[in-house]
Amino acid sequence: MNNIVISVIIPVYNSEKYIERSIKSVVNQSYKKLELIVVDDCSTDKTWSLIQGLKKKYNFKALKLEKNSGTPGKPRNVGITKSKGKLISFLDADDYWHKDKLQYQIKHFKKNHINCLNTEYFDIENNKAPIFIRLFRLFLINIFTILINYKKSMIFFFNPIILSSVLIEKSVFKKIIFSEKKNFAGIEDLYIWFKIISEKKFDILFLNKTFVYNFRGTHTLHRDYSLQSIRSINILSSLKLEGKIAASSSLIIFTTIIKLIRELIRIILSFLYKKKKGLVISIVIIYFFIFYSPLFHYIGKPLLYNNQHLKSFNNTELVVVNTNYGYDKYFNFGFSYRLKDLVKNKKYFLNKRILLLGSNKYIPQKLIIKGLLIESGYDTNNIFIVLESLKSKKEELEYIYNVSNINNLKNISYFTSPYNTRYTEIIYNNYYVNN
Repeated sequence: MNNIVISVIIPVYNSEKYIERSIKSVVNQSYKKLELIVVDDCSTDKTWSLIQGLKKKYNFKALKLEKNSGTPGKPRNVGITKSKGKLISFLDADDYWHKDKLQYQIKHFKKNHINCLNTEYFDIENNKAPIFIRLFRLFLINIFTILINYKKSMIFFFNPIILSSVLIEKSVFKKIIFSEKKNFAGIEDLYIWFKIISEKKFDILFLNKTFVYNFRGTHTLHRDYSLQSIRSINILSSLKLEGKIAASSSLIIFTTIIKLIRELIRIILSFLYKKKKGLVISIVIIYFFIFYSPLFHYIGKPLLYNNQHLKSFNNTELVVVNTNYGYDKYFNFGFSYRLKDLVKNKKYFLNKRILLLGSNKYIPQKLIIKGLLIESGYDTNNIFIVLESLKSKKEELEYIYNVSNINNLKNISYFTSPYNTRYTEIIYNNYYVNN
């Protein structure tokens, strides 16, 4: 494999800031059997003059289109046509390679595969992407490489192929070329990868080695994720209408939802990363105003019911504890608070009768709270675990009423979760206040 010529194609448009770096990363490759073809799409800045100067120094092919095509697909196709190598590799003008990229890749090259590598991303200020984003992206790439090799249309959910890392046989481009449609600009690679893996029945070979460095500048086509999502959905729909993809309508709808969710997550993560200090301050301020300012009386307090008066605890004859509502995690969380309620007011309830309500499946938790109450000083003979199946708040209040009536207990202290108190009050007023 070390005698095979690799043709490296760099499409260029107004890339005066990056073109020298990308060209140098190619000519400095440890693998020397290569030809470099730079195709300028009628740049309006100093890009072409820089290319001419670099060409004299490094001796590569430099081509310039007669008019701007508005898409990198055209210069890539021109570069492929003019190439002589058996293998093709692509590099965007604002990306660059590690010096051993081609040497490592050709060593692991597989025919009938889109051979690609991992990429490290940099923002406009040359900062690396956060590590949690890099790891999550690497996880998705490996998972979707497997899924796409199993079902080709999965590439529309997530494209794991980084164009600047691809190494592939030139022969594949005899019948398949990059789209030169302007409405495909920025996702023309997605379109061609799907055609190659579906029509040529190629698989994807992804190597986790990071030898490609991707610089996301302000004006790059790949930076506008929202536009890319819209255009990729357009491609999927077009292929469906043309009968070139066996995709159901549900797949198209699901793909649309996934891409919208992905874009939303990207925006949120970007905001959290850039504005984390401001976000924390905002949350603290909002929390304070809702729960600790007069605003609480208009937002939170109407949802609660609390007629607690410590003096009335002296007259309590029956204590009822209930955290029977909600899912298990919340139940355990709430029960610990009810335990604190009783321990805190132990001097009022120490010799009172205590009922522990809750579903039968929570008997272990009831036994735990009973044990903790005994440990804190309560008399075991005064603590009763209710085993009756109380399926509603109405049945619960009815049970409490019957217990108090039979035992002639007039004053009851009832403890439950904060927002459940309002519900209890409503049920009580509807059924029992006039009884």
